Amino acid sequence: MRPLFLSALLALCSVDALLGAEAPSPRRVTFTISGKARSERKDAPVRAVSAVRRRQIEERNPMTSADILRDLPGVMVQKTMPGRPAVSIRGFIGKDNLVLIDGVRLNTSKTENVLSLGAVDPESIGRSEVLRGPGSVLYGSDALGGVVMMLPRRREDFSAPAGVSGRLRASYRSADNGRSSRAELSGNWGDFGYLAGFSRRDHGDLNPGGGFPQAVPTAYRERAWDLALDRRAGEVRLKALYQHAEQRDVPRYDQYAGSRRFGSSGAFEEYLYDPMRRDLVLAEALFPELGPLGLLQTKLYWQRQREDTRRRAAGGPTRSEFADSVDTLGARLQAESPIGEAFTLVSGVDGYRDAVSSSRRDRDLRSGAVADKPEQGNYPDGTRYQAAGAFLLGRWTRGEDLRFELGERLSRVELDSNLRNAPFAGRGIREHYVSWTGGGGLSWQACPELGLNAGIWQGFRAPNLNDTVALKTSAQGTDAPADGLRPEKSTGFELGARHSRSSFQHSLTLHYTRLEDILERSPGVYGGLSFIDLDNDGVQDPGESPVFQRRNSGAGYVAGAEWEGRTAFPGAWNAFANASWTFSEDTGSAQPLSKSPPPAGMAGLRWEDFQLGPWAEAYLRGAAVQKRLSPSDLQDPRISPDGTPGWFTLNFRAGLSPWARTTLVFSAENLLDRGYREHASGVESPGRDIALSLEVRF
Repeated sequence: MRPLFLSALLALCSVDALLGAEAPSPRRVTFTISGKARSERKDAPVRAVSAVRRRQIEERNPMTSADILRDLPGVMVQKTMPGRPAVSIRGFIGKDNLVLIDGVRLNTSKTENVLSLGAVDPESIGRSEVLRGPGSVLYGSDALGGVVMMLPRRREDFSAPAGVSGRLRASYRSADNGRSSRAELSGNWGDFGYLAGFSRRDHGDLNPGGGFPQAVPTAYRERAWDLALDRRAGEVRLKALYQHAEQRDVPRYDQYAGSRRFGSSGAFEEYLYDPMRRDLVLAEALFPELGPLGLLQTKLYWQRQREDTRRRAAGGPTRSEFADSVDTLGARLQAESPIGEAFTLVSGVDGYRDAVSSSRRDRDLRSGAVADKPEQGNYPDGTRYQAAGAFLLGRWTRGEDLRFELGERLSRVELDSNLRNAPFAGRGIREHYVSWTGGGGLSWQACPELGLNAGIWQGFRAPNLNDTVALKTSAQGTDAPADGLRPEKSTGFELGARHSRSSFQHSLTLHYTRLEDILERSPGVYGGLSFIDLDNDGVQDPGESPVFQRRNSGAGYVAGAEWEGRTAFPGAWNAFANASWTFSEDTGSAQPLSKSPPPAGMAGLRWEDFQLGPWAEAYLRGAAVQKRLSPSDLQDPRISPDGTPGWFTLNFRAGLSPWARTTLVFSAENLLDRGYREHASGVESPGRDIALSLEVRF
């Protein structure tokens, strides 16, 4: 078998070499997802990683930061409502993916199924990366399915002459009558530089395609500003970053009466997030040559995420107002130490502490009376949640042909919650969770045209507040505190191949992830009873809801394939395409896991004048029908019991610079005005959407 495999590789490399000799290309390039040329790299990646650069972000004119990633293989953007997107990576959604903003965790101890990337201004992002597959070795908890890394815009080159520059950008989208603007000022003096920006976005009610009525209410507004400072002190680089982003009057559209397409009607006349706010302060120091440690990077940060909610039942006279906030203080220390010429040791420690505040008050809209109910907040007020970890990762290279990585991490997570909230008052929960995670991978450039990679990586997610102490009541029952839980664990296997010849390049990745100790919501027992005994008579009376708790009762797997191809034609044309397929199953019930994505992909053709700058591209996006639904999917009013229909859209976008220092981008998405819904989303996708953006630099 081995000689046959090696012979096949040699034959493939030889054929490619001959073909390349017969028809040499005038230029040898690889491509980004949009098809823009860049220089070729021979150090093939060990992991499946996709990147989106700043120019591509500007070309896409995204509504949210999550929309930046929607064209990447293995990635799906699910929206319960506009402004609150969740990124799915290989079928893992929300809390099962870790989101980092310049290395700072967006995930908190109360992150639930929907993680709001709406709290990140897309105009502040300079580059986005998606690591597909478990990523806890370097990044800790919550990286079961993958890691999203958002890197902010900064003044990276301080060798330029001293001066001040600016940027003004304005855009419009027809689907929601959306208007956005960005003002930015940057400058440098010798070894010091800064960048300051302000963004504003106003969205109207969304107009879906296919004759669906306007989605009311879906309008909301956003404001954001950011400041980055950067200074070189010899070889030492010092950075500071401040970000503020907020959304106001964001409606939970799928909860409004008459808004649901499937299942029962929503029960609320008012359900608004107002505000959703995030503040981040980050200080960073980079020491490129610190003795035997080599490169040393330190980060210290504080972040506050606040989410206020207003809820009023249809026809109800009382509005409940919830206020939840998490203050996070964290730090990370990482060293990259060269040992000889071929080996590098990456080591470090990190940790963070969440302080949770939660409250509730009920407002009588007829009398104006306000009743404070601190014992009925969403979470126990004053809860503390902290985590710490240490990691080692070795990187070994042999020339440009072979790379190998092997790493391990020890993590400890602690929860301390005093349950003062009714009906669980008088009980406290103190838990700690310890996880060992490891992994390794290699990449081999078998010949100039063919590269291979393989790896095994682990991830984990420690139980958070929603698993342990959340105080929430739904139509099914009341969530009760749960202790004795174990972290969810994942082990991912990955095999990839990359083939390039002349102006053609494509890659194929096969993946399989095994899941253990899945936390599932199921009927439970609290205080010896299966219901909330409000009157302490031991009998379940009307209005006393059943008890539900989280338990480690599940196991399953996710398998799939991802393909991506790019081809350059003579002249200024190139084509690009990608496709992904995912299959998931609960091994106990033989049912699919929740919100498993359908097969999806995109394909397009791009023209670009690399000298003068104008470009244009037309592309198709689409997904197949998804009829494999889990039991929880069948109870989800956002998902049709018959499955999510397949769909495709025809899209066009173009850009040019009509004047010096000016860029104009035009796009027309969903030209055929198709009516469709991304799988598991709570609102239809936009119909025909004409967008225009203008940027002026000075």
